[in-house]
Amino acid sequence: MKSVLAIIPIKPQMNPQLKWMAMERAYAMVGENPALDMGIFIDARAEPSQPGDCRVWSKVARVRNKVLGSIDLAKWDYLLWIDADIIEYPPDLPARLIEANPEGMTAPIVLVEESNRFYDWAAFIIAGKDSVRPADRSRIVGRNLQHEPPYWPEEPKEELVEMACVGAVTMVPTWVYRQGVTYLDHPAFTDHYPIARFVRDCGKRVICHRGVKVAHAELPRYGEAWH
Repeated sequence: MKSVLAIIPIKPQMNPQLKWMAMERAYAMVGENPALDMGIFIDARAEPSQPGDCRVWSKVARVRNKVLGSIDLAKWDYLLWIDADIIEYPPDLPARLIEANPEGMTAPIVLVEESNRFYDWAAFIIAGKDSVRPADRSRIVGRNLQHEPPYWPEEPKEELVEMACVGAVTMVPTWVYRQGVTYLDHPAFTDHYPIARFVRDCGKRVICHRGVKVAHAELPRYGEAWH
């Protein structure tokens, strides 16, 4: 039986409704994936800003790395990272992502709730396009996925689409982290990029599963700013 630890970093000042939804959805997964040994890790530790931080992703990278230092990677086959403001996803999400790409890094389609607007364009980089490195994370047409359908320059024919990087919700086998790879911020990429790059360098796949969709909170509804 494969073991999966679902990890949800939650900032202490996050909207209470979003916190409750994050925890409710996470614990619902445990009973809906009988073929998996599921664990849940909720991390609500505060992370102060530091000089030189590149916007919010610097703090997020430190939070993820602190989590990696807090768990026994030998006990888990996969880590499922779920951003705290992901408010809806299929309860069998872990099983579906692992089945699609058991040895690599996999993410679902991430849409803003009650819409078809793609949320995390900054993290989702089209395969072969990560050589385009602007001085900031401004949306690059032809490099990053776009907000509006079909998200790619042309709608893919396949359900599993090769990517240079993915984010927001990622299933990653723990063999990656056992090699010492950590999350890092970069002006041109989000903190997921070093993980995705390492997976690809090892000859494994980084994919977006178009058949699995999750909903990201429309943050202003909850008194939160977009990020």
